[in-house]
Amino acid sequence: MPRQMETLRPDAKIVVAEIDPGVTETNFERLGVRPDTHIITYNADARQVVESFQGQEKFDLVFGDAFNDLQIPYHLTTKEFGQKVRNMLKDDGVYLALVIDKLRGGLFIPSYTRTLTEVFPYVYVLNENEANNWTSPYPNTYVVAASATPIDVNRLNAITTGQGDNGRPIVKIMPQAIFQEWLQSSWSVVLTDDFSPADNLVAPLFVDRSF
Repeated sequence: MPRQMETLRPDAKIVVAEIDPGVTETNFERLGVRPDTHIITYNADARQVVESFQGQEKFDLVFGDAFNDLQIPYHLTTKEFGQKVRNMLKDDGVYLALVIDKLRGGLFIPSYTRTLTEVFPYVYVLNENEANNWTSPYPNTYVVAASATPIDVNRLNAITTGQGDNGRPIVKIMPQAIFQEWLQSSWSVVLTDDFSPADNLVAPLFVDRSF
């Protein structure tokens, strides 16, 4: 993704937090990142990198890809971390985080989403949901988006990507009425630095894999 962004927006400042230096090496050796890239990579924990940017320049986008269905770095899920991310964003900037969980019956995604609503006035759930079916009880990958300003749904739908029919995006935003019903009816807890049982919340997915 950083390489694609560098290609599409060569004028952009792109910063990557990657805790494993081996992953960064692989990007150069196997994934086509040029030696003269202007992508700035910090081989450090994402929270450390985010904290180092507090009070500095603002970003258009912060993208989190640290969660999976086996283990979650809890310190990246909390209300306090969300506030630090918001501090890094421009007024119309967006925070995107990939989350793997069950939309219906899952414990982590409603808790994480609820936590972001404590920090951001606008929070959304996105998925490749062509049937507009927001009742799935099965594990899936979702994007939780958060911003200080509303996302322009019409602008998103007008983007030509070449992915779906007529080149329209296949990613859909959960309608607000369904979003509110889902969040209110799902068990959830606000995750904080003092209480963030992220691994426990995702444990049911781990148990499901044993059957």
